[in-house]
Amino acid sequence: MEIYYGQIFLLLGQTTVVALLILYLFYLRKKWGKGLLFAAIGLFQFLQVFLSSSVYLNVTDTFFVSPCSAIFFTVSLFTVLIIYIKDDALETRRIIYALLITNIVITLLLMSFKLNVTISPFRNPLNISPEFFETNARILFAGTLVMAIDSLLIIVFFEFISRFIKPLFIRIFITMLLITSFYTVAFTLLAFGNYTYLKEIFVSALISKSISSFIYSIFFTIYLRNFERFEPSASTGTLKDIFYTLSYRQKFEVISKEKEAAEKEAETAILLTESKYKTLTKISPVGIFMTDNDGKTVFVNPKWCEITGLSCDEALGFGWHKALHPEEKEYLLKNWSEASIIKKANYEEYRFIQPDGSEKWVLGQAVPDHDQEGNIIGYVGTITDITDLKLYEKDLKVLKEKAEESDMLKSAFLANMSHEIRTPMNGILGFAELLKDSDISEEEKNEYLELIEIS
Repeated sequence: MEIYYGQIFLLLGQTTVVALLILYLFYLRKKWGKGLLFAAIGLFQFLQVFLSSSVYLNVTDTFFVSPCSAIFFTVSLFTVLIIYIKDDALETRRIIYALLITNIVITLLLMSFKLNVTISPFRNPLNISPEFFETNARILFAGTLVMAIDSLLIIVFFEFISRFIKPLFIRIFITMLLITSFYTVAFTLLAFGNYTYLKEIFVSALISKSISSFIYSIFFTIYLRNFERFEPSASTGTLKDIFYTLSYRQKFEVISKEKEAAEKEAETAILLTESKYKTLTKISPVGIFMTDNDGKTVFVNPKWCEITGLSCDEALGFGWHKALHPEEKEYLLKNWSEASIIKKANYEEYRFIQPDGSEKWVLGQAVPDHDQEGNIIGYVGTITDITDLKLYEKDLKVLKEKAEESDMLKSAFLANMSHEIRTPMNGILGFAELLKDSDISEEEKNEYLELIEIS
């Protein structure tokens, strides 16, 4: 038996290209929608019409393959399956209806084209037989009927197999193997039941579809695992969801329920976020405040009230101004006003006067708060109690001044002592030098000794 490896590799390459094209268009659906995917599937249906009864490729001297059946029809069913797995029942219904309507329209057009070539005058330079259109229309009609059944069975089989088998590749491959086997039997009997080489058609279709199903299953499994984060336990829908047409009232009710569910979910998320935020602000070791776009305080946490000595109600609006130290109030409010106008961050050290008259030094900082569009809607800031640090700095300054004063006193004392000692020492040294003279009298000697003693 002679094997035509060129045809085999070419068919494998064509199958790979078709699989990658469908997966890429499916990947782009979130950005560009499914229009391109539907157009590709429609093109494949068109190609099936002109290849189904006219092109068969020999891969051996006794075995032939129909590329339209093995490649294009199989990938159409795979597209239905992947949409069912990853999207929802409504999208699955759309692709099934699109396939069926496309095939029905093409079938009717083929029948009308047969009339065109049978009605004179008609120019037929390629010598196309009217039976060409009739045969293709009959084959396509049979394929459409079987596809309608396959669209049902593919979901039934996949859901049933998923109950017992967890590996995704095996689930997809077994599902497609069963579907293509059913399609091969039903389609072969409907389209080629009166052909003399029915057995050869059946065997070649069954083998070629099994091989293409295996290849497509590999590509689709890799895609679902790596690009779509497929969850094996996810529920995708039911047959009723796919083939049940909603009335306008029911569509409105469904949309209303979905909207209510989304709003409820969003409200729950907001409440959870607010609860966490309140908890964090309550236990925060620093004072936290929020202002609106005009600089008016709209929120303070308990620590802020503890540091400033004001209650939450007293702090709102511009109420916090009254707790500022008089020496810094004008300067601080001026800087805060300028920062609010030009929408920049603000950092300051300033004092609050407690109700008992004591002072609290704080390090305050505030940064702009933005909405989702990037517009500034206010400020969020903190104040940190640095009173102990300021007292330490003050004590350190006093100690430094005392040390400097002590050093000055010591220097003055030493200078004075040096002067007080130097004067009598000069007398002692001077008269001691005179005593060395041998010519002085006894009376002068006694006088010098007396002066030395006095010094």
